[in-house]
Amino acid sequence: MTQFADTPTRPRLSTNGKKRVQQHHRDDADINVIVDRWRKTGRLPMPTKDELYADLTDVDDYLTSKLKIEYALESFKRLPIKLQKRFDHEPGELLRFLDNPDNRTEAIDLGLIEKDEPVPDSPTPSGEGDEPPAGDPVT
Repeated sequence: MTQFADTPTRPRLSTNGKKRVQQHHRDDADINVIVDRWRKTGRLPMPTKDELYADLTDVDDYLTSKLKIEYALESFKRLPIKLQKRFDHEPGELLRFLDNPDNRTEAIDLGLIEKDEPVPDSPTPSGEGDEPPAGDPVT
């Protein structure tokens, strides 16, 4: 409402005569055209991108993932420049190197891991080897 009238005024959107919608996609979005094509061909339009189906229940949320990445980048930047150069200044290259058990001896020589540090086991299939340690209550 305006302060001088009892009826509300509607805001107007001016496009200066230009359409803001891409008209060349009109038929691809019209359900009537899509159904007519289906009746003629017996096929629905194919998606333009591959779908992704995954169980992401164990994946961290966006903020946690972002903080882990930032921590990894900062940790990599604190390494001596000689080590950074060894991995082409790419933290991902360092992670790939450390993931390979064949590189354990070199990683120890470079001071990236301690000699006593155990090598992480590969994860077991779900349900196998997931027994709690003795003495811990099972909830």
